[in-house]
Amino acid sequence: MAPASWAMKLETLAAHAGREVEPATRAIVPSITLSTTFERAEDGALPGGHV
Repeated sequence: MAPASWAMKLETLAAHAGREVEPATRAIVPSITLSTTFERAEDGALPGGHV
């Protein structure tokens, strides 16, 4: 059993609730996506007129 000094406050428990371990990396914190790919039309234009 963990020492009493390791007990988490309610706010900490709430922040960590529902988190699961990432099976590929064993990470607990979700990774940040630094880039993404957007759908494009056949002519290379972005749908909806976005730049």
